[in-house]
Amino acid sequence: MKHRNKRHRGPVSSLSTELTAAMRDMGDSARYIHPEIWARWFQIAGEQLYMKTFPRMYKNRILTIGVSNSSWMQELSFMRNQLIDRLDETIGPGAVTEIRFVLDTSVGKNRIVQPIVAPKPLPQADPERLSKELLDAANKIDDPELSDLVKRAASRYTNKK
Repeated sequence: MKHRNKRHRGPVSSLSTELTAAMRDMGDSARYIHPEIWARWFQIAGEQLYMKTFPRMYKNRILTIGVSNSSWMQELSFMRNQLIDRLDETIGPGAVTEIRFVLDTSVGKNRIVQPIVAPKPLPQADPERLSKELLDAANKIDDPELSDLVKRAASRYTNKK
């Protein structure tokens, strides 16, 4: 006889059902993780701190941060007010009033920081080609007023040379 999960009621279960079950399995701590802090931790902490820390719990405006080693815990204790200021700027004023640090040696073990790649610039528009395309389109428009507007737009491209 197959063992069936009580939450699973058939061959296919919805994603929302599975996510709800996973959150329930996480217990009470899942309710106390502030999603904005978690999602923006790289932006708040910066690359160096991101590699050594991670937000663990948020409850009653107190943020608990896991830190990879005791040396970093001591260093961060001196940076507590700076982190609160960054949180105020990023999440909103007063969202975090206190920060606590806990040792968590699993932090940063498998983290990879991807460099931020600047988007490629858009190619330069060819004013002559655009003007020709607009004039061709204007000649196909039945409404004389609209046709005139498109022709004026086309003439602006030819004047920009």
